[in-house]
Amino acid sequence: GDLLEVEIISDRGSYLEARITTIIESSPSRTNPTCSLFGICGGCSWQHLTYDAQLEGKRQILEETLRRIGGIEIDTPEIIPSPKVYGYRNNARLRFNSKGKACFYRFRSHDLVPVSTCSILEPQLNTVLHEMDQRTGTGPLPRETVLQLDEEGELHRFDLSSEKSPEPGFLQVNHQVNRILRKTVVEMVKGTAPLKVLDLYCGNGNLSLPLAEYAELIEGWDISGSAIADANRKARKLAEKKGTGDLFYRKSSIRKISMDLTKRAKNFSCLILDPPRGGLKGGGKYLAELEIPWILYVSCVPPVLARDLKLFYRNGYEVRSIKALDMFPQTWHLETVVLLSMKDPQH
Repeated sequence: GDLLEVEIISDRGSYLEARITTIIESSPSRTNPTCSLFGICGGCSWQHLTYDAQLEGKRQILEETLRRIGGIEIDTPEIIPSPKVYGYRNNARLRFNSKGKACFYRFRSHDLVPVSTCSILEPQLNTVLHEMDQRTGTGPLPRETVLQLDEEGELHRFDLSSEKSPEPGFLQVNHQVNRILRKTVVEMVKGTAPLKVLDLYCGNGNLSLPLAEYAELIEGWDISGSAIADANRKARKLAEKKGTGDLFYRKSSIRKISMDLTKRAKNFSCLILDPPRGGLKGGGKYLAELEIPWILYVSCVPPVLARDLKLFYRNGYEVRSIKALDMFPQTWHLETVVLLSMKDPQH
């Protein structure tokens, strides 16, 4: 919706890439970014859009990507908004420059940009950033640090340059939207009774533990030992408090347990998948061939989601429900939850 003067910087054959030189007339969807590092830091790329425009843009991207890459014609729902559009992010990965200043990466590079505050971080993390910026003295600093704020409000620091420091576990970056995500998963899956859940890439049980009161069996697998330990701790606490079905969380890669899963696939009615950003890669065909009646797939990258859904379509699955949540305001990323079933769900 802008009227622009641009400079062509490359010809890609079917399209041109350009750099904006002058905004002649602004779109109603354009707004002023709040962060002084906008366009420099590689984090928030959509701060120049109003929030309504961000949500509609994400919906269009999801719908177009599912159609173009996945061959899936589906009317995508409106995006469920984040309760907070700034100050929501509960973790940060920091690098330190030669002067000991905390930094993020510059956009599309490995150059370091000093940062003393970040508009999308939780206030408590910004307090830590400010303290780092004011730090004096010559004491050593780690080369790389991860800050995480858990759901109980406790701050955790991980020194990635130390072999003694534990690995930070995966944490959904937006606590409030993560609660909506868990509620969405329960609503989509709880009716697929009898519910026997296999949760792969389970992390700390974030998606499957809320199903404990509805499920006869939950078995989760993840390669992170710290995440599995956390999942089992939460499972024991849940079992003591409410009394639930069988809950098992174990450490392993999917590749190592693939033969065992092939033999036991009929024990499960629902497969939950929340893989890393790269998706299932070569494992999608194998998982589809397990023929578990229901699959709940969670992804934060629409092109990867579309690619993997195409594999399931080819192996006899179809989309039964789709929800999209704005886990990442001010960025193009989008959390999408898809429920698939075999075309005969009683298969």
